[in-house]
Amino acid sequence: MPKDLFEFRWEVPEGGYRWVDARQLPGNYLEAVDPADATGNSLPVLIPKSIWPKPARRYAPLDEETGLFRILADVELTREGLLAFANRYGWLGNTRVTVYDPKLQVSGQIPHRSGEVWPAWVDAVKSLHLAVRLWEMARAGDTAGLAQHVRWVDDDLVYCFSDPQWMKAGIEGPLPPGERCWYIRRSMEAEWLNWSPGDLVAPARNCVQMEMNQKLRDIGAQLLWNRSRTRQELCFVPPHLLAAVWLQFAQAVDGNKGYRSCEQCGRWFELSPKMARADKLFCTSACRSRAARGRQLEAGQLFEAGQSITEIASAIHSTPPVIRRWIKQRTKAAVPATGSKSPVGRPKT
Repeated sequence: MPKDLFEFRWEVPEGGYRWVDARQLPGNYLEAVDPADATGNSLPVLIPKSIWPKPARRYAPLDEETGLFRILADVELTREGLLAFANRYGWLGNTRVTVYDPKLQVSGQIPHRSGEVWPAWVDAVKSLHLAVRLWEMARAGDTAGLAQHVRWVDDDLVYCFSDPQWMKAGIEGPLPPGERCWYIRRSMEAEWLNWSPGDLVAPARNCVQMEMNQKLRDIGAQLLWNRSRTRQELCFVPPHLLAAVWLQFAQAVDGNKGYRSCEQCGRWFELSPKMARADKLFCTSACRSRAARGRQLEAGQLFEAGQSITEIASAIHSTPPVIRRWIKQRTKAAVPATGSKSPVGRPKT
């Protein structure tokens, strides 16, 4: 699909976010409590540090981060991990609660903040992680991995789950945040499900589709001016960041796209003729340069430790001519300004 078919802008407050502990009040309200007073019934809530989160950094997530759905799926489920994601990309935007802070009222400030509760973040990350994992295993034909999540009960009934313990609970009641359990009967969907009993790939793909469609249902179409303001175009506009992330994931499934984690910073990026060649290892030129400097530094340290050029090349996955050039440059840079050279022997090969 054309890239300009989707239009989405999001904001991140410059002051960032913070976690507060809160207890439930009547209605969709929460009251902030001191961490020392937090109990098992308290709920962590992510809120902006400022009541008026302006100025804010406004950016285009689908353009700037080609692998944002992979980044969110891999976020560490800790306060620190989620806070780091929010401070960089913004909060999810799909669920909001109002948090009342009596301390702010005492100090004369507006005592209410909008926030996002911990279970909403857990559900977003874990459900996306599961869907991405199922998709990857289905693409690779990893039946051993899929067997941990897909199980046929008989020739008609198949389950797909995050954990087999939810096979029964998934029917009888709600599951914990982020956990999933789907079941499908071939007899009920015979017109369009051409599956063979025992097939693991097709049920996994179908469950990813069901989860994805639920996340995409709030995306609407709008007629907008294009970015150069020269003509009007039909665009699909996600209402919030989480919907945008799932839209990007849907594009990946539709285009059967590949992704890679940057060897320097760990960020995911898309591999495609338009975005990056298949053998690209770094998300940006800056990361490639940092990685090169790091390898040169490591090569110099190994040489000073007495390793040979061949050993160094093998250790850092390079070639002897490249290592020899780096050592020569390092030796030259170490020459004192007076011009006198330290006695340096020829690099061992």
